[in-house]
Amino acid sequence: MRIRIFVLFSLLLVWLGAFGQNPPPADKPPRLVVMVIAGSLSPEVMAQSWRNLSPEGMYRMRNGGVEYLDARYPHLLCNAVSGVATIATGTTPEVHGVMDEVWYGHLGNETERLTAQTTQAGGTRYLDPSQGPQKLLVGTISHAWRAAFPEARIYSAAFTPEVAIALGGRSANAAFWLNGKSGDFVTSTFYGESVPAWLAKFNTKGLAKEYNAQPWIASRAPSMYATLPFLLRVDDPQFSPYARKLAANEPNITMPETKIYGPQFTRLGLIPQGNTLLKDLAVAAVLGDSLGMRKKTPDLLTLYYSPLENIATLYGPNSLQAEDALLRFDRELGQLLEFLDHTVGRGHYLMVLTSAYPVAPTPHYLNAWQLPAGQFSFDRAVFLLNSYFRALYGVADLVLGHAAGQIYFDQKRIEDTHLSTAFLNEQAVKFLLNMAGVARVYTASSLQLGSSGSEEARRAAANFHPKRGGDLLVTLLPGWIATSRHFPTARGADDSYANRVPLLLYGWKLRPKQVITPVSPTDIAPTICHLMGIAPPLSSNGKLLPGSADWEL
Repeated sequence: MRIRIFVLFSLLLVWLGAFGQNPPPADKPPRLVVMVIAGSLSPEVMAQSWRNLSPEGMYRMRNGGVEYLDARYPHLLCNAVSGVATIATGTTPEVHGVMDEVWYGHLGNETERLTAQTTQAGGTRYLDPSQGPQKLLVGTISHAWRAAFPEARIYSAAFTPEVAIALGGRSANAAFWLNGKSGDFVTSTFYGESVPAWLAKFNTKGLAKEYNAQPWIASRAPSMYATLPFLLRVDDPQFSPYARKLAANEPNITMPETKIYGPQFTRLGLIPQGNTLLKDLAVAAVLGDSLGMRKKTPDLLTLYYSPLENIATLYGPNSLQAEDALLRFDRELGQLLEFLDHTVGRGHYLMVLTSAYPVAPTPHYLNAWQLPAGQFSFDRAVFLLNSYFRALYGVADLVLGHAAGQIYFDQKRIEDTHLSTAFLNEQAVKFLLNMAGVARVYTASSLQLGSSGSEEARRAAANFHPKRGGDLLVTLLPGWIATSRHFPTARGADDSYANRVPLLLYGWKLRPKQVITPVSPTDIAPTICHLMGIAPPLSSNGKLLPGSADWEL
């Protein structure tokens, strides 16, 4: 009897010791994980051009990997930086606090930038002292990776510091972004006193200058553009002349470009050649740092393809430019897969493909089909709301501004004038609901109560962080989009309702399958960590992606 009790007690101790520890690693986990994230990509846009995709890119990933047909963000008003933060942390903005690149502080009423560093010394040509990850509130997959694999190489790359740093977090070897003035990829002084030798060598090649000087020539035969029939049907003075040239089979058509003023290399973020440059950087990283080639230490590389986002925003997801950019991106993706086959080796790397946020049809597109749609300007809403309060109370500028679909009040001015914040909120809600395109307005107090109520209310609460959020959160009617902050004349921008994104896992030992179970991008980080046999990010509340554990033994 004593022996039986002792055995049972021993088994209990073993079980308790194992509980809460890292999950058991998969049989020979991948040596390299590459996360490819695109902006403004939806399954509908991909399906529109599916017959024109190359067999080596997304088509290969879909046929040879795991495709999730119902992947949706659980929060409202996604944008690039909040989307990549959600992917990297495995949780939503209500926890990770990244709602946008900027927000208004509750104490000083000053705008705060996500990546602004307080200490700005020690910069060099490739080291930027003004950017860093200190304002990230929670750990990312990079931190979980570093804790398990101290010698791992962890890199992230994008065109902006906000996205690159949100992906890389505090524990990456470096987060790279493009310096619009010099054309160099740079990083923060937070990550070290020097940059890898391979990065300096890459920058000296002058590829940014070479690609920036290239014209944007249509890459496909006219009959291959799925958007061409629509553009010919709609009398659009901006694009119809080019559509007619394509329809007439005129060769070497130069795509129309909207002039955006900025630093010399701003254009690279608005043309497909920018995607080529990022792919070249990834190749240089793999070769220069032997990523995925050290058998005992797995590495992590995360790439954000900003040009896809900017092109879809500036011209609309149903434009010739957006379709051509997608087809070129697909070709670049195929080249990257082939490169990894020959360097890291088939079966030794895992690639994830998804989008930082979904893209919504433009009002221009919907209006052409007689559907109600429009653009909503938050700048105009703030101006009108301030004018309304000035007329009522004789006080100017009670509203500071907006960020991430949220409106911020000047709390100090409200206190000085002895006005009631709750009463102002009530008046503002009624005023905003009368504006065209507005669906609902949530107050900060209602959002802090939690995720009860409708599905939209739960998504709104998931998008709100109590220390960084505004006083009001505005959602728009279906078909309505918020005008872009970066591109005021853009045809596409944030949307309250679109939340479905593509999600594919490819490589390593995964068996091909399609999964219809609803999943979320918050599930990506914990799933990758599970496959690697490591603990997920501390803040992660995502689940394991179904089908990801069905690998070949």
